[in-house]
Amino acid sequence: MISAKRIVLFGVGASAIVASDIFHKLIRVNKNTLFSADLHAQLAYSANLSADDLAIAVTARGNTADINRMLKAAKQEGCITVALTRFGQDEATRLANYTLPYFYDEQHSQLG
Repeated sequence: MISAKRIVLFGVGASAIVASDIFHKLIRVNKNTLFSADLHAQLAYSANLSADDLAIAVTARGNTADINRMLKAAKQEGCITVALTRFGQDEATRLANYTLPYFYDEQHSQLG
């Protein structure tokens, strides 16, 4: 991450809130970082990455089709990819070069 020319974050739904928080922390330390909550902007970012960039996908379950499509596009461009996802075997974990797992145990009763 230190040597990346640009860091691009992906996240939809509640994961976009986490991606936005990471974005704000990275720009405070002067990292060239892109994030948009707009899905179409994220898809455009993923298609314009290079081997000099770093893509970080935030996905709680790791099975969001659009996020996984962005990970695939980033890897096709030679970009290093990271999945910030719950611990386990999911599609995002298989697609990313690196995984940063976290504990996630949302219960449907918590949704109100």
